[in-house]
Amino acid sequence: MSDDLEDFDDIPRPPDPEFDPVAGFALPIPGLSDEQRERIIGEARNLAARGLTREAVCNWICREVALVVGGPNGFDAYDEQGNIIDPPYVAAARKEITSRAGRKRQIARNGSVEAWRQRCRELTTRGISKKTVFKRALFAIQVMHQRAAGEVAIFPEGFDGLPMLYGRDGKSPPKDTKRLWARLFD
Repeated sequence: MSDDLEDFDDIPRPPDPEFDPVAGFALPIPGLSDEQRERIIGEARNLAARGLTREAVCNWICREVALVVGGPNGFDAYDEQGNIIDPPYVAAARKEITSRAGRKRQIARNGSVEAWRQRCRELTTRGISKKTVFKRALFAIQVMHQRAAGEVAIFPEGFDGLPMLYGRDGKSPPKDTKRLWARLFD
C-alpha cells in the first residue's frame, strides 16, 4: 500500500488559483462587462505585485465588483455549493454604494429647494407677503404632483419652470409645512 502512495508524490500539484476563491466567484458575475472584468483583474494583479496580501486583494476585488455592478442587489456571487457569498467587505461596499446614491439625491434635493427659495425671495421683493407666497408655493407643489400623476391642473402664477419638490419619502409632496417654510424663507 505504501508503494501506491509513493507513486502519487511524482504527480505535480495543480497551481494555486491566482486569487482567493471568493474573488474567483465574484469575478464571473453577469453584471460585469468583459472590459470591466479585465480592468479589475489587471488592477488586482498590480496590487498583488506590490505586496498586498491575498486576502486584501480578494477584499478589494469584491468591493470593486460590488461598486461597478452597483445597487444593493447588484452583487450576487455564489460558492461551489450554490450559497450566496456576502462577506463583510461586500456589505461595506454595498453601504458605500447606497451612501453615494443618497448623497447624489440630497444634492439634487438641495438644488431644487434653492431654486424654490430664490423664486420665493423674488416674489417677496415684488411686495407679495411671505404668507401669500407660501400658500401659492404649496399650491404649485400640489399642482406639479397632480400633473405628474396625469391630472389636468392650472399652475399658479410665478412658479412655472421650477423643479419638483418631494417630501421625506422622496415620492409625495412635502407634508411638513413648518419645515418647508423654514427651508424656503429662513
